[in-house]
Amino acid sequence: MKKARISSKFALMLNQLCSSKEQSDVSRKVSPDEIRNRFDRFLRKMTGGQEPIVVGQGNWVNMIKGKAVLNSVINSSCFKVPSQDGSLLQGPEKVRRVIADILKDPSCTIPCDFKELKNLIRNRKKPA
Repeated sequence: MKKARISSKFALMLNQLCSSKEQSDVSRKVSPDEIRNRFDRFLRKMTGGQEPIVVGQGNWVNMIKGKAVLNSVINSSCFKVPSQDGSLLQGPEKVRRVIADILKDPSCTIPCDFKELKNLIRNRKKPA
């Protein structure tokens, strides 16, 4: 019973603090149409209005957390990196070994998407 009174008191205080104009602004900002519009604007900014997403179009490279994406890809089942004792590496050591291999491997032996990844890593590593 006490919780219900506290909640209704809180709601009453909140209503008193917020004017009807503020409530209207909040309602508009969380409406399905507004959310859809914001998503579409964000997607256009990210992709440059082009699909599929490609390097050099849109701002997606600057908008994503590349390190997190790279870690996810490397730590997925795509890469199996054995340690010296034959067990499979995990975590940061696995990521370091895969990146080192990508950077030193001749371009002719790796797929095109990894060539692009290699160039992105090299460009990010260059001192400013």
